[in-house]
Amino acid sequence: MQPRTILLGLKTSDGETHLFGEDACAVPCFRCGLCCVNFLIKLTTRDIRLLSHGLGLSRRDFLKKYVKKTVVGPVLQQNGDSCVFLSSAEGKTCAGCDVYESRPEVCRSWVPGLDRPECQEGLRRLAKSRPFLLPADIYLSEDDVLRLCSVLDGNSRTT
Repeated sequence: MQPRTILLGLKTSDGETHLFGEDACAVPCFRCGLCCVNFLIKLTTRDIRLLSHGLGLSRRDFLKKYVKKTVVGPVLQQNGDSCVFLSSAEGKTCAGCDVYESRPEVCRSWVPGLDRPECQEGLRRLAKSRPFLLPADIYLSEDDVLRLCSVLDGNSRTT
């Protein structure tokens, strides 16, 4: 059996360190937005229908304004280096999605986890913004804080 490579460690206020590797569990999204920066979003016919309806646009107007044709099919336009619908409030560390309720299937199926390089980098960036991060600095709901705590409890390994 090969030794496990540690990709990320979280230290809780009680001094416990929780280590995570490639087999880490899903966690509530940190809302760092890196998945919206690192990937082009390929659209299905259903995605186009949902998004155009959600934005109150005709299919034609939606395609003209937000879609780029590529050799792999239609993809969402980029705003600089990120998805055109990625947003962040001024002075906030959390990102948001302007079309969350009608977001594409590939976005719906994204599962954030401590094993994902994007999520690891997002957590590192959030940690750089403050010397000590509390769950409330990352999550908007108490449910997400509790879900993170249950992941830590179920996967903890102390050093």
